[in-house]
Amino acid sequence: MMKLLGFKPASIICKEKWYFKIGQFLYPNESIIEGSTVAFKALHEACTVMKMVALCILCTRVNSRPVIVALSPCVKPLNLNIDIGFDIVNIPFVEHVRELNVEEDVIEDESLVVESAHKELMKGIINNTIIDYRPDMFEDPKLQSKYRAIEALALDEDETEPFVDTTKPSIERFQNLPDDLFEELFGPFASMTLKRSCPKVPSQQNKKPKIENFDEELFNTKLKEKKIESYTVPQLKNILKYKNIQNLPALNGLKKAELVNLVYTHCDEEK
Repeated sequence: MMKLLGFKPASIICKEKWYFKIGQFLYPNESIIEGSTVAFKALHEACTVMKMVALCILCTRVNSRPVIVALSPCVKPLNLNIDIGFDIVNIPFVEHVRELNVEEDVIEDESLVVESAHKELMKGIINNTIIDYRPDMFEDPKLQSKYRAIEALALDEDETEPFVDTTKPSIERFQNLPDDLFEELFGPFASMTLKRSCPKVPSQQNKKPKIENFDEELFNTKLKEKKIESYTVPQLKNILKYKNIQNLPALNGLKKAELVNLVYTHCDEEK
């Protein structure tokens, strides 16, 4: 549903300043609304000649929230096979417009003063990264990866076909920048890198846990004499860990008798 409110000069439109929601495009469709082409052509021609925009209330769905929009006339947008149409520019409400507290006084803090060499460096970066933007220049890498996976699954292929990630920046554009000024402006990147924690992968030579006041000769004597019961539960657990026994079950929750049996079973096998 769309309701016409009135007209305003096209000079009031500022898409960049008003942008707070993605824009849309409106064009006639005879198959849905009969006679829409004639009405659109008349409105489009009047707005173009008089340099005006139409202010409307727009509801894209039945239960959607109405928004105030400006219809700006355009011709063949994005090289589509459409002669005429209107750009739908969302107009912000008064709550969306906020004033920025920009201090225009002289900057007294020396750390905020930008040197001329740094300005020239940033100008060089901007000039080297200027591109002629087109909507078909960039492809969503997540979707491309998904498409390759579906294609490989459908064709029963073992590996997915590689693709070029067009969203990554071109390294060649930054080759001619002065390294000293770049490092002075942005700082050394090496100091910002964090040390990665080593992956918790069990090595082939596992270190034995240290047991304080553990007398191995006394342990062997008690093992021969079948007096392992004299050790406490924590001591029995430490002994089993110290022996580095393979396929050792979890020791949590085991009773003392079960720990004693494990010591007799595994330590006697070592001998």
